Amino acid sequence: MEQPQEQASRHVRTEDLLAPPPIGRALALAGLAAVAGAAIWGLLRIYGNLEHGVVAWGIGGLIGFAIIKAGGHGVVLSTAGAVLAVLSIAAGKQISFQSMQNEIIESSMEQVALSYDETRTDAEAWAKLGDSPSDEAVEEFALDHNFDVDNAAQLRSEFGPDLDRFAAEQPSREVWTESKRTIVEESIAENFTFMDYLREDFNLFDILFIGLGIATAFGMVHKHTLALQVEARQNMRGDPQDEPEDKENE
Repeated sequence: MEQPQEQASRHVRTEDLLAPPPIGRALALAGLAAVAGAAIWGLLRIYGNLEHGVVAWGIGGLIGFAIIKAGGHGVVLSTAGAVLAVLSIAAGKQISFQSMQNEIIESSMEQVALSYDETRTDAEAWAKLGDSPSDEAVEEFALDHNFDVDNAAQLRSEFGPDLDRFAAEQPSREVWTESKRTIVEESIAENFTFMDYLREDFNLFDILFIGLGIATAFGMVHKHTLALQVEARQNMRGDPQDEPEDKENE
């Protein structure tokens, strides 16, 4: 005949076996883990020039561990762990993208600085043409200074204002280079987007490790929940290992 305690345990829903988890504390600790994971990803890219999908796997493990450490369990926190893993990995990729974009900008700025002397020479030659040079003089200037234009009007409209400004202000190399930064940044932002970065950087191994990271964050909490539920149901039924000892003592 079944014991009353065993009969009662069968009528308890699995989700009711455990006390409600500390969701706020678990999410807070998991959020910190997600931020730390994204920061680690970014630091490895910035200072180590290293970016590998295995970091995504580690992020998932870190978030899952944080939820369990905070006493978390259940479907809600398992799902939250997976979502936080996605957000952390995405943030890490965004940091990597910004780092790469900044490198491109600085490299472009170095090229701009190198063109200072050539621009100064062009501006001085342009100024010598006077206020109203003829089309023939402008076209000859374009040929001599390697301006890729179709006619004198195009040179006047596209390059004339900058040449006039340079000739009038005579900026230093540093001032002139920095004046071009906004143009360089806008050009790179337009021609090298986050999607461009992903197309160049993403591969099958990255997708695999990102999937493992998400699955790890979810799976760690889910397995922990199942273990707690099994333990709780065993406690409700009584520990069967203790029964032989009790009979021997009788």
